[in-house]
Amino acid sequence: MQLYIAVFGVVNRLTAFLLLPGFGLVQGMIPIVGFNYGAGKYQRLRETIIITTRYLMIYFIIAAFIMYIFAKPLIMIFSKNSDPLFISIGIDAFRIIPIGFLILAFQFIMSSVYQALGYPVRAFIIALSRQLLIFLPVVYILTPIFGVMGIWMTFAISDGLSGLISWVAYRYEIKQFSKDVMPELQLETE
Repeated sequence: MQLYIAVFGVVNRLTAFLLLPGFGLVQGMIPIVGFNYGAGKYQRLRETIIITTRYLMIYFIIAAFIMYIFAKPLIMIFSKNSDPLFISIGIDAFRIIPIGFLILAFQFIMSSVYQALGYPVRAFIIALSRQLLIFLPVVYILTPIFGVMGIWMTFAISDGLSGLISWVAYRYEIKQFSKDVMPELQLETE
């Protein structure tokens, strides 16, 4: 049991470390979106969201590949005496967890955009969707079926599902924003 907890600690910290630049990117986006919204510069606001989303998606795909390709060297950094079981479990985790990164960017973006535009409840729900609303039920279902692999799968599934939910919200909000605030942009989003 201690071995699995140790692997979880290493994987969790390295994942957080790899996602850190993504957090920085969206934190930099928040004031730009808020200021442009307040100033009525809606085209700039929309462009900021789209550009940030692209950069964040590219970064998360790169981070996923780093975790997948360099799984063994990354986990070996933290392996005392090169424990083969620790390394094996860690490699499995590093190769499953980043699958959810491919769409996770939308969750980061929407949570931050809602925060910047003054919708704290929406931002809170989007932020909670990944770690509470989806994660807990999925881990409860998958762990008895797949054991420890179910835990790693839960990370990928909760990241993917929260990203998918956020993508739907993203498309809806961009369309609504274009329709309500900037009717001339409506043709571009259809």
